This record gives sequence, C-alpha cells and structure tokens, in this order.
Amino acid sequence: VPSPLRLLRLANGKRCEFCLTSGTNHVRPGLGVFACWNCVVSGKQGRWNRGYSRNSGSSSSIKLTKAWKTSWVRYRKNPIYRTILSYSRVASNEYGTNHYFWSEHRCDVSGERVGPLVTWGDVDDLKSYYDQLKTAAAAKEAAATAAAISTVASASNVAAADNGNDNEEEEEEEEEAAPSLSNGEWIEYYLTKNLNASPKENYAEFNETFTNTVQMADRISREREDLKKSKRDDKMQTKVEKVEKMLETLKALINEPFRERAMKAYGKEKYLKSGMSSNQCMFLETPFINVWLAPYIKSPSKMTKKAMKEMAEKINVEIGRIEKLLEMDFLSDDDDFEAAAKIFFRECYPDVEALYTCHSSYHGPTNMMTEEFVGLIQGGRFIGALCYLQTNNLSPILLVTEPSASLAQASKYLDETSLKKMARIAWNQTNTSSRALFQDREDDSWAAEAFAAGHKFFGEAMAKVDKFGAWLEGKVDEDKRAGFLNNIVMSFWYFDDFKEEDFEKIWKNNARLVRS
Repeated sequence: VPSPLRLLRLANGKRCEFCLTSGTNHVRPGLGVFACWNCVVSGKQGRWNRGYSRNSGSSSSIKLTKAWKTSWVRYRKNPIYRTILSYSRVASNEYGTNHYFWSEHRCDVSGERVGPLVTWGDVDDLKSYYDQLKTAAAAKEAAATAAAISTVASASNVAAADNGNDNEEEEEEEEEAAPSLSNGEWIEYYLTKNLNASPKENYAEFNETFTNTVQMADRISREREDLKKSKRDDKMQTKVEKVEKMLETLKALINEPFRERAMKAYGKEKYLKSGMSSNQCMFLETPFINVWLAPYIKSPSKMTKKAMKEMAEKINVEIGRIEKLLEMDFLSDDDDFEAAAKIFFRECYPDVEALYTCHSSYHGPTNMMTEEFVGLIQGGRFIGALCYLQTNNLSPILLVTEPSASLAQASKYLDETSLKKMARIAWNQTNTSSRALFQDREDDSWAAEAFAAGHKFFGEAMAKVDKFGAWLEGKVDEDKRAGFLNNIVMSFWYFDDFKEEDFEKIWKNNARLVRS
C-alpha cells in the first residue's frame, strides 16, 4: 500500500520521477509511477535516475519495462503461464502478443518501493516455484500410496509403525501446509514469502476506499454530463422553436401560391439528435432562400422586424422573376434552336410547381434553384438559367431537330438508348457547352453555337458508325451486328479516335461484346 507521502507526491507530480526533466501530467497506467514515455520504453533515464535497483543497489540505466512475449515456445508449452499472466496481482500492460512488465524492483528517492509487485524476472520464478510445489505434491502422494500398499508386516512392527506414525503426524502438524495449486493461493504465498509483499487481506481497506472514490468520481462526472446535456438540449429546443416562429412569420409575408413550397424546411429532428448546438438547426429546400436565411437560422435574434420585411420583399422579387422565366417569352418561335428549346423546357417545367421538385443532398432534399441559378436570371441569362436546371444537358433537342432527327430515324444499327447516348456525347464534346463556360459567358450565344456544333458532331459520329457497320460484314453476322454496335456506342464516350484506320484495333479490343 503506498504511503501517504507517496500518494501526495503522485497527486502533485509534474515531472518524470526518474529523469526529472520530461514533463508528464498523469501516473503511468499499469505501473503506478510518474514516468515519461522515454523512460518507460527507451531506458535513457539512468543519467538522472535517483532510484536504486533492489539487486545491485546502484542507479539503473535500463528501461523501466520489458516485454514478455506470448509467442515464445515456453509460453505455448506451459499453460501455467496463462494463469500467472491473468492473475489480478500480476500487473502488466498487454499490447498485441506482448505483456510489458516492470523490468526490475525499484525504490523512489525516499527509499519506498515503487511500481508493480511482479517484475519481468518474477514470471519465470513463479513458474519454477509452481513446478517445485507440483513435484513435492507428487512425491508426497507417491509416498502415501507406497505406505498404503505395504501388506507384509508383523504385528509388533505394525504396532511400532503406528507409534512412529503418531510421531510423524505430530511432526506434520508442526509443518506448514503447502499452498493449494488449484487456485491462486500458491501465487499469494510466493508474493508474501519471496517478494515480502503484504497479504492480500491487508489491501482490502485501501482497495475499498479506492473503488468507492472511483465510483463517486464516475457518478459525479455522469451527473455533470447529464446536467450539461440537459441544458444543451433545452437550449437547442429553444433555438428550434425560435426558428420555427421566425419562419412562420416570414412565410406569412411571402406571396401566394408557393409560399408553402418556397419556405418548406427540414432537418429539425437530425439537429436535436446531433447534440451540436452550434450547427444550423434547419434547412430550406430552396437553396437560395436557405443561403439568405442561414445567418438568421443560426442566430434567430438577428432577425428584426425591418430585416424580416426586407427579406420577404427580396424573396418575393426573385420568386416573381422565376415565374416570369417559365413564360419563355425570350425564346423565338422563328429560330430552330430556340423553338425546339422552348418545347423541351415546357415539357420539363410545365408549371412553377415543377421547379420545386427535390433531389437528395448531403443535408437532405433540395431543388435546383440555387444562388447560381438566381444569379443567371438577374444577369439576363435566361437560357443559361434554364440550362442550369437541366445540368446543361440539352442533348434531347438534337434528336428532334434537323439534321440529326433524320439521321436518327434512318439509323440502321442504333436503338433509342444508343441514339440518346450519342446525342449526349455530341452535346458534351462541344467545348462551348461546358457548364463552367456557359456560366462565365456574358450572354447566351454559346447555346446556339453548341446546338450547331452538336448537330455537326452527331452527323460525323453516325457516319463513322455506319462505316464501321459496313466494315464488320463477314466478321459479325447481320443479326448480331446491331447489338454489337450498340454495345460499342454504350462503352465509348469519345469518338475522335473512332477512325477507319482504327477499326481493326477497335474490333480486336471489343470482339467479346458480340452476343453469342
């Protein structure tokens, strides 16, 4: 049991008690000493060590711990090692297949023994002690068996033997009984007799006090944590209620008929479960409104009456612009591209309600009306805004306008799925139609350029497919040729390399696609 002075030193320690240089802020687990990691594992503490080895009496320069490996042969062949290593008073730090023991017995500066009772060398000594006890027990049992089967004796000898046995019993009564090998009694005996350790019973009061103190500390810690959590939950619930009230008041100022959809929020349940009071407690499905309201959702107290009125006016203006966008008066019926685009966009967005269709995102459901979309409308980029809603995929327009429409209908090999894929490739491979480019352009002239370039690319690609189909005659049966070419188109994203001189290479690399 540590002395009061020892406990006081451990409670107020700031530096390693071995090297006296490295700072450490806790007692080393499993060792019960105030030691830095370098002293524990590297053995460099000898220059400053004020402790003394029990065996040599000189300052120790070896590392404080030493690994006892369960991968050793002697561990596998002697099950008693498992009993020793698992005993409660045999302290070690287990890591992988190693048990790290106190390397040798040490004393602190006051001469008091420090560290675990059992050291690295004591493990094998315990095993040897067990073998001695086991051998003695076997010899005693053999002697008792030999005496029991002795049947040849005279009556006088029997009487004399009885007298002798009485004397032996008296002598045996004076001898101390050997410790039991079936439990940890023999280990306790070794610790008491060989290591001068106090009996286990002497530690009862200290262990009980320690256990009660730990339990009390855990209980206080849980009570504090529960109180902290309760206050945090109340704070989060109050914040949610304030935000809901704010959104309801703002919703009443938004014009009909889409105030419910425009102001629809989500995420309250997830926020309350997260325990992170600093997070945004709710999100709106319409991204540009969510961005504008985010500062007020995080701090509802910032939303004054004036700020709310200005925010409502701002939202109403943008919703009005979006409704006006879907009238599509800016698209001419006399221009082939704009006329086809008007039909396409009206099919995609027959009314304003279609704009509020949501897709999944990291936080939850959201629609495509982002700040970028609103910025395009504000800049007069109406075609760009509509293209943004479609992630800039206007490839279906190519298949319903000339000349690509006729080429698609006259296709000898490609089915509807492959034609859509070909149109998508044609639209995407015209550099003028990249999403970043159309957002950065000053106007929407890029759309007509992409439309013309897409038709040109589609015609060239269809001609390459027809040539390749003719080239395959004799190599692929006619009934399988269409299926093979459809597989080729579905596996290609670039047709720049789809040249006649490369047909042989393409055929060798993709012959496996021919359906059996």
